[in-house]
Amino acid sequence: MSEALIKDIPLVSEWACDSNEAIKIRFVEPSFVHGENEENVREFSPDLTYQMFTNQQIFGYKDLKIKLYFSSSSMATYFNISYSEKIPDGSINLADDVKKILTELLPDDYLTNYDAFLQKVQTDAETFRPMGEKISEYRLHEDDDKVYEVYKATFKTPRFKEFHRRLRIFVLFYIEAGSYIDEDEDHWEDTAVSYFRIQLQMDMLIFLEIVNLTCSLWLARIFKKAKLYQNIYQYCIADPRIKQLVVEDPSELFTEIRDKCDIRFLRKIKVLEGLKAPVDRTVIDEIWKKYKFNKRQLCRCIEIELLRNLNKTDPVAYKAYRLQVKQRLYHWNKELLDQVNKTERIQKLDEAFKGIEEEYQQLILRL
Repeated sequence: MSEALIKDIPLVSEWACDSNEAIKIRFVEPSFVHGENEENVREFSPDLTYQMFTNQQIFGYKDLKIKLYFSSSSMATYFNISYSEKIPDGSINLADDVKKILTELLPDDYLTNYDAFLQKVQTDAETFRPMGEKISEYRLHEDDDKVYEVYKATFKTPRFKEFHRRLRIFVLFYIEAGSYIDEDEDHWEDTAVSYFRIQLQMDMLIFLEIVNLTCSLWLARIFKKAKLYQNIYQYCIADPRIKQLVVEDPSELFTEIRDKCDIRFLRKIKVLEGLKAPVDRTVIDEIWKKYKFNKRQLCRCIEIELLRNLNKTDPVAYKAYRLQVKQRLYHWNKELLDQVNKTERIQKLDEAFKGIEEEYQQLILRL
């Protein structure tokens, strides 16, 4: 092959980019439209895009930037793609059709005109009202003048389907193996799909999908806010139809928020006072049923509180604690642990216990 022809073949690496980094997300408020907080506006990227782009890579562009901006109230969507150069047509490898891939996942009413989008943000500030039933409100601090309101809606609620179609792309961005649900299936209507949203200032998207599946309330995703979790838990406690609160695939950040909230609540109602390992299963079941915790989460909270009050210099008490934790670990991992011999099983449980004990100790320091 001649040197001239070699020069005409684009280098693959020059035309590939990380799809997570290419996508830029913003939540736009009226203050931004008026130029009041342009320097402080948060722009962030999704955690997951592998369901859209293979290996989370986009091929065929240089300096690719994909803007996905959302009105902070109605979630009206602005979509824009820009790049400095696109791989020439007729090249060995064709550019990914980014527009086609993303428009199939975005709502039909997305905007491509930025000025029209900013006007929509302004109009929303004057006219948008949350859909559904207001179930609670709270302030992050007692002297805070910002009030957060929690609303509950279903697919039967007017305007909610439109709203849902605008926000559901975040399921793919932030939930491992997440997928869209069929909003027209009777199954979802019968199980009362409920969504809670926070009105007013959002320092990050704070949407919570809750699916009431017969007896359990499932939190599919939650971000950062302990107050929001506490409000949802109180709603769960008050609803006689809900038997337990279950969190689906929680992040490390949310796991800590949840642990802190649950332990503080259990301390407040004093149900953990005086407990010593091994805690009888009937006691655990009684707390679980009355306060609607997921049993695995309740056991974690009990273990953390037992460790906080444990005298580790007492060999009998410490052994009883270790055995309780290891029994839970074995129960939840029985299928895998039974595949190895006894010696290896004991070793794995010892390693797991040490890791959990360290995790609990760090959490106790932050409680």
